[in-house]
Amino acid sequence: MSSLTHDEIAKKIRDKLDKKLKNYETKVKKNLLYNIPIDSKGEIELDLKEDGEAKRGHNAFQQDILVYEEKEARSDMCEVKVIPRVAMELSMNKVSTHTAIQYSKKASMLKSIYPYLRYILVIFGKSEIDKRVLKHGEDFDAIVTLKNDRNGWQTLAEIVRRQIRISEEIRKALFGRDRHIAIFEKKLSVKKMEE
Repeated sequence: MSSLTHDEIAKKIRDKLDKKLKNYETKVKKNLLYNIPIDSKGEIELDLKEDGEAKRGHNAFQQDILVYEEKEARSDMCEVKVIPRVAMELSMNKVSTHTAIQYSKKASMLKSIYPYLRYILVIFGKSEIDKRVLKHGEDFDAIVTLKNDRNGWQTLAEIVRRQIRISEEIRKALFGRDRHIAIFEKKLSVKKMEE
């Protein structure tokens, strides 16, 4: 299975998640804004494609895999049509210190625009997470090693579902009207994969 390319694995992840996730779209190479500039007149400058998607390279990063809700944009407002829930960065076999830092920074920038976004680093073809990735990946919401077997795919789907629920709870906490928050807690889960 290691002969598959990065794009082929991303598409396989998309296909597997599409079957398991209801009410959400899963796409590869979808763009998300990381910056919303305001010009000298105080106007927001969003450089969007005609379909409402952000343009890569124009204050937007391309995601390897994105799980999102799509909504109708109103014609009288400058709105995006994509409500991202979970972005996934796919790495093949090994994650260098530089890559961990770079992806973590990317996650941080995206979350400054979409504070409810969950960000997962998926490492394909490796059975364990290097300590340097744990040390430098502080903005990842999950780091998952993915085996190409039924258990690996099931585990990834469960993690994505859980991250979607967390995303929805964060959105409600930040933007909901009837929410009275007394406790906000982030939990840590560490699991060893069975061989």
